[in-house]
Amino acid sequence: MAVSKNTKKQKTSFEEKIKSVSLFDHVNATLTAGSSYFDNLSDGDRSSWNSYMVNRFISMNPDYVEVIASVQKYSPQLSPAIYFKLLQDILPRRKCYNRYIKSSTDKYDSKLIELLCREFEASSKQVKEYLKILTKENVKVILQKYALTPKEVKDILKY
Repeated sequence: MAVSKNTKKQKTSFEEKIKSVSLFDHVNATLTAGSSYFDNLSDGDRSSWNSYMVNRFISMNPDYVEVIASVQKYSPQLSPAIYFKLLQDILPRRKCYNRYIKSSTDKYDSKLIELLCREFEASSKQVKEYLKILTKENVKVILQKYALTPKEVKDILKY
């Protein structure tokens, strides 16, 4: 029994040594940890610091958007340790949940995009913007110009 307990302890300490610091650990430390956090990191953990990504995650909090916008232009010129300390000096020390806002991906039928590109003589990016303001009835009228059956129009308009 004593042997298995020792191996469990050895595995646990070995796993703790392997575990590296993630981006989320850096973000949380920026908002909550002491100023010695960055000094205590190993070289491997320091290399996982990415100022752009830290800015991106912290700016998901509406209270910090303006602060990050005004400071991020200096991040390429500053070392990660100095930039970490700058963020700590500027931002309030409190743990908060920063909801990550994903970019919206509109799923439109490729045939719909192709036909509307032809109709408007525009790029697919522009057509996707048009689809945000066009009603389904407007799109239906346009599609009927291209001699599509009502079933084909219905299938294409599933967005």
